[in-house]
Amino acid sequence: MNKFNDIFDSRYKQGKALFGNEPMPLVVEAIKTLKKDGKVLDLGVGDGRNAIYLLKNGFNVTGVDMSKEGLENLKEKAGNYQDKLTLINSNVLDLELTDKFDMIIGIGLLHFLEYSDIQKLMDWVQNHTESGGINIFVAKMMQNMRNNLPYIFEAGVLESFYTVPEWEIIQYEEEHRASIMARKK
Repeated sequence: MNKFNDIFDSRYKQGKALFGNEPMPLVVEAIKTLKKDGKVLDLGVGDGRNAIYLLKNGFNVTGVDMSKEGLENLKEKAGNYQDKLTLINSNVLDLELTDKFDMIIGIGLLHFLEYSDIQKLMDWVQNHTESGGINIFVAKMMQNMRNNLPYIFEAGVLESFYTVPEWEIIQYEEEHRASIMARKK
């Protein structure tokens, strides 16, 4: 995953919002059912389009990303909300957090991992989600032009992580990407 870190650092140094400034619609929908001072873990937070939205809506956000430049941009954008923001410059596979979270999101992250690492991460995520908490993940289902992503999701794969008794799938879609919102029972 380090090859991607250099790419993203280079792009974030340009100071542009790589993925825009608007939060993902799934994130907007999910917070309607969570307590406003809840704890959110944003894996692959980048420069924080979802994190900023969550902070402005009263959530405490822990953002994890390998891109130091992305985290610096997010810290700058957070302004007066920095007291509710914790940033961790790390590979998501190396996290040693013991907290549980009300929501864990990973938007555009999983396709940068090998499938075996995705399996480990999803197990970790589900174990670190509070009862009643929400997970949101979005991942590519088609290879990009550079043909350099380690894993591209096939139909039903993302959904399969949540077809277990302790999870309820709230929303699942597949087109050029797979997206899921699920609640832990």
